[in-house]
Amino acid sequence: MGNYTIDIHSFIDNLNRIIPLTYITYLNISCNEQCLNTSVKLLSHMPNIHTLVLDARSSFEMDFLSNKQVNTVDVIYDNNVINVTIDYAITLDTAQLLIKLFPRMQRLHICETKENLVSIVRVLLLKRIDSSHLFSLMFGGTAETIEQLKTMIDSERLLDDYKIEHTGIGLCVWW
Repeated sequence: MGNYTIDIHSFIDNLNRIIPLTYITYLNISCNEQCLNTSVKLLSHMPNIHTLVLDARSSFEMDFLSNKQVNTVDVIYDNNVINVTIDYAITLDTAQLLIKLFPRMQRLHICETKENLVSIVRVLLLKRIDSSHLFSLMFGGTAETIEQLKTMIDSERLLDDYKIEHTGIGLCVWW
């Protein structure tokens, strides 16, 4: 497949002619790293997106936008995304970045992690203090993972009143 570039502003204008971007409340993005950069810009023109699914599964490993890339993106982080699903393996840096990109995020579903899940949950819970919106995390794990999370949350006093359960699609922590 050949390489191509996209003028994001022309793309947004053309897309907005087909369907007003303010009507869109659910967005599923399946693409590579370059497409994700463009998609983050696109989100700033879709103020009513509540649910976002990022699916970047491919034949190569991919990290989400780096902090440096996010700082160069001309996007307003004041979006209304409240439900985020990440359908690929994330790192600790990605977890920190999600809080920055989606300040109103309430629910986060992480399908895979590249690093220690307990560390990722710790970062998300610490960042939650700055953003009172997040109240639910969902991810894969075992009974052992539940015990590790309970130990970490209780010993570091990250949450006062919370629940961890194994559901049909993974572990869920909510507070």
